[in-house]
Amino acid sequence: MCIEGNRQYKYRLKHYSPPSEFGYKDIIPLWKAEKWDPQTLIRRYKQAGAKYCVALGCHHGNFACWNSKNHRWNSVNFGPKKDILGLCRRAALQEGLRFGVTEHIAYSWNWFNVNKGADSTGPYAGVPHDGNDSKNQDFYQEAHDETVPHYPIHQPEVFQQRRFDRMAVNRHAIHAARPWKVHGERPTVVTAGKLLNDQRKPFTTLDIRFTTKGNALYAICLGEPEPDITVPSLGGATGLWTKPATLVRVLGSDTKLKWKREAGHL
Repeated sequence: MCIEGNRQYKYRLKHYSPPSEFGYKDIIPLWKAEKWDPQTLIRRYKQAGAKYCVALGCHHGNFACWNSKNHRWNSVNFGPKKDILGLCRRAALQEGLRFGVTEHIAYSWNWFNVNKGADSTGPYAGVPHDGNDSKNQDFYQEAHDETVPHYPIHQPEVFQQRRFDRMAVNRHAIHAARPWKVHGERPTVVTAGKLLNDQRKPFTTLDIRFTTKGNALYAICLGEPEPDITVPSLGGATGLWTKPATLVRVLGSDTKLKWKREAGHL
């Protein structure tokens, strides 16, 4: 929202005010959480197979979602006027789930630094952004030399629903499952590092991960499944799967699969 010419910057100018007048601090009061229902949300998590709930206490925006004694910028004083984290904890414990808290506050030191400048062109050239106002520094933090911005990727609700559905189907391969003799098959090389999602290649049908529980071995396909899938690690010649293969099926489906096991693959 503070980077001149950026898509979010243009949206801010169109719908709100210039960065000298309207900043992230002014978006917080717009968040009311009037439709937020932690009981229903946690119940859905549990139905999907969740055994614990880890809620976000403070994201990169330096806004605490509980009644913080150290920070006036929190969800009890501003915005929803609710102890978001406390209500989430209560709902989780009522459903018998373990509860934890995570925080990503470190990035606010970097991200908020972009609101300490001023536009270089246009009608607001030279007008300081609201991050330069000393009364906002307890929220925006002080200016420093690190100016490289990063951007989060927010996933739409429909994608989250698909995650719930997949967890409900695949929970047997996840909860209480153990590693197998090999972790999987990985032709796709994963780029190491953080905040590199846009640089990572998509997984394919050939990318398989293994877990095991009881007498079952689960082969998790990370890419979009194709009609014919081969799993080399389960070939008879590898010596990894030494038990007779009597049944191969897809979790959540009653469709009978046509399968065969050969020396080089299943």
